[in-house]
Amino acid sequence: MTKALTSKMSQKAQVEIPATILFANSLKMSLQKEMEVAFEAKDALDWADLVKVIPAEDVKIDKNGQYDFLKYP
Repeated sequence: MTKALTSKMSQKAQVEIPATILFANSLKMSLQKEMEVAFEAKDALDWADLVKVIPAEDVKIDKNGQYDFLKYP
C-alpha cells in the first residue's frame, strides 16, 4: 500500500521533502543534494484548458499592415 505525503510550497516557491521520504530506511539510495526528483500533479489543468479561458481579440489590419493602436492596444 502506498501512502500519499504532502508538502506546502513556501513563499520562495520551494518545496520541502517530507522527513519520512528523506530519511526512509527502505530507500536503496538516500537522497542527496543536486539529485533530481519527480513530482506528479493531481487534477492539474492541461495547456488546452488554460488557453481556453484567454479571450480572443479581433484586430483590424489595413492593406499596409498597420492597425489602430488606440483602438487595439
